[in-house]
Amino acid sequence: MPKSSPVQTLKDLDGKELVYSRPGSSTHMVVQSIARELKINPKLVSVGGMAAARTQVMSGQVASGWSAYPVNYDLVRKGEVRIIGTGLDAKDLVNDTIRVIAANSNWVQRNPELARRTMEVLWQGLKFTYEAGEPAFNRFADKWKLDVEDARGAPKFFPWESVKFWPLGNMDSVYKLALDFKQIEKPLTDAQKKSLVTVTYDPDKK
Repeated sequence: MPKSSPVQTLKDLDGKELVYSRPGSSTHMVVQSIARELKINPKLVSVGGMAAARTQVMSGQVASGWSAYPVNYDLVRKGEVRIIGTGLDAKDLVNDTIRVIAANSNWVQRNPELARRTMEVLWQGLKFTYEAGEPAFNRFADKWKLDVEDARGAPKFFPWESVKFWPLGNMDSVYKLALDFKQIEKPLTDAQKKSLVTVTYDPDKK
């Protein structure tokens, strides 16, 4: 929120613009979840990407903006904007798996060991990012040309529980979201649900 805004909490957005990127996006799901959780009736407005959101909220076209850390965090440091909520406020999505690694099923069947090794490397890399401390922060900052302070702050906005891709969480809720957003025409059968997931690497099995 701009520093001058009277809005102090998410509840204060009742009747005002609560923005998201584009229809069907994760930000769209988040704002709907927050509205349900808080029992408010905001105006849900699609504003596009982070740069467009910044322009619209700072010019007063909409009451709120959205961004993904560390983009636009410079405004927070300068005291020009305030953070009044994050995606973690979407309580009914916290246990849902909304990010997956997708692959061609025929390729996975033909290359099971390569698929397993790929997922193991991704998992170990993710763990390193969260567990290695300064070496991980420095490497991440160097890779993405960030200030190391921004790298250190990332876990606050993206906690381990929200980024790990195992175990899969609350998939029935995800399938319902797909139906609600008209990504599928009818509920999936048990056979269809089973066909969607192939576990090539289980971090819990050493």
